Amino acid sequence: MSDGRTDWTRDDARAAWARAGLTYDALTADTMERLRALIDAEMQSGEYLRGTFRATHKPKRLRCGSYDIQCTAWYFKGHQSRQCVTFEPSGFIGFAGWSDDTNIQPIIRAFMAWVDEVKISAKAAA
Repeated sequence: MSDGRTDWTRDDARAAWARAGLTYDALTADTMERLRALIDAEMQSGEYLRGTFRATHKPKRLRCGSYDIQCTAWYFKGHQSRQCVTFEPSGFIGFAGWSDDTNIQPIIRAFMAWVDEVKISAKAAA
């Protein structure tokens, strides 16, 4: 799945979402689970955070049709989860605000692949 690119930014991911013309109507339990699975696969494909980086089990549905996907890693205190990808009610998409530019890469690579999948599905359904 990985394209090998390691220099995507959060703004690149937001721009891909905007270019795809997607809206929060595309956010369903199934599409969010697919995004979580893609993120988890990318996290496991590299040596990020000593190989302990994982997307948590189920995306959480928030108000106004928005969603939150959490992740875990060895150094998160008390085994707590942290933000991975959040589709905020305001329309802003947040990407692991706690992360540096290296550890964000599997999240963004998966998000970019997911945007392409959802865009194709949306066009086929239209």
